[in-house]
Amino acid sequence: MIPQGKTAKQVAVTASNSSTFGEHQEKDKTSSARFSVMLGGTFMVAGTAIGAGMLGLPVRTAAGGFFPSVALLILVWAVMTFTALAMLEVALSCPGETNLITMATRYLGPWGGRIVWLCYLFFLYSVMAAYTAGGTTMVADLCAIPLHRHPVPLPAAMAAFALPFALLVYRGARWVDIANRCLVILFAAAFGMIIYFVSDGGTGAIPADGNPKYLPAAFPLLVTSFGFHLLIPTLKTYMKENVARLRAAVIAGSLVPLLAYLVWQYIVMTSIPAGGPGGLVSMLLSDANPGELVMEAMGRGRGMKFSVALFSIMALSSLFAGVSLGIFDFFADGLSIRKNSRGRITLCVFTFLPPLLYALIAPGGFMAALNYAGIFASVLLIVYPVLMAWRRRYVEQAAGGYQVAGGRTGLAIAFLFGVGVILLDIACQVHLLPV
Repeated sequence: MIPQGKTAKQVAVTASNSSTFGEHQEKDKTSSARFSVMLGGTFMVAGTAIGAGMLGLPVRTAAGGFFPSVALLILVWAVMTFTALAMLEVALSCPGETNLITMATRYLGPWGGRIVWLCYLFFLYSVMAAYTAGGTTMVADLCAIPLHRHPVPLPAAMAAFALPFALLVYRGARWVDIANRCLVILFAAAFGMIIYFVSDGGTGAIPADGNPKYLPAAFPLLVTSFGFHLLIPTLKTYMKENVARLRAAVIAGSLVPLLAYLVWQYIVMTSIPAGGPGGLVSMLLSDANPGELVMEAMGRGRGMKFSVALFSIMALSSLFAGVSLGIFDFFADGLSIRKNSRGRITLCVFTFLPPLLYALIAPGGFMAALNYAGIFASVLLIVYPVLMAWRRRYVEQAAGGYQVAGGRTGLAIAFLFGVGVILLDIACQVHLLPV
């Protein structure tokens, strides 16, 4: 029946407009959801990378000078972004949910998978242990500021730091994504507060001293500071294998830590002298947590202390969330553990218990754990993605699919870079490099 006062044509036009409006509304919702997923992926990449560099890089690179350290940061960022895209290329060529073990076994054989097992385990546990130790002491310091330095028990600070992440990882990637967005926003707010306090009381003068011969020892830590690659297989599933969005998330997400590191280098190196008692070099030679030492050195008043403490804990937490999710999925893939309730509890125990034990035994072992992560990071994040991409393209001659630009030359340069970093790390451990 045609409504009174309307012709059949008017009714048809109204129905058509209503249908079109509904289609546009549904399209807008879909576009919004896709953008949200891409934004979440970008935040997860940025949050997983930010951490070690924010706290350890100014201390490690201070003796080398400001401008040489900036050039080195940009160089390492370029190489690590390239190898991350190579990892993405390999991940997209493997169907379904995958992890680095599956990818390495597929392209490098059973021994390739076994070596990845060892390197992956040592690398992620080194990073997890470092950030559990660092996060625990920083939570204790952060709680102590409003309590007028009243000591917070170590087990209580450890539980306050690690338990929320265990619950998030248990719930899955979507929950980690939401939490990571909040952490990055708080991180940015704390960063802005620090810039305000420094501009209000800092000199802003870039130090002229420094010798680049001390910078080779910083390569392993720099590589670790851009180490978000192990999250890529998880992102592939989370972002439904959309190549354009994955590539954008990797590139944009890697730019965020680069910019943050550059600004942080400037803030710290213009606020704290490199040499002398209490300088950045003496912090490097100390056994204490460098983040805590930097926080104490920059603390001009309670507002600045709170801002630096909040900034440090957010930087640690954003990385801790991404790494925890990566090792959770690693064990699920490598041990073939189903992600039901019982399986998730088992995976959480494997993910969090060893780092917690390390933090109890060596609460000041932040830099000690990171020093050993550089070799494993170079193998997993540089050498392995290049070898897998090379075999896929030039040995198996797989056609089609996403390929990172650069061809044979790009892969060869990245491979030599990774081998060089491994040799530098070994030379540093046996005290053959000037530090």
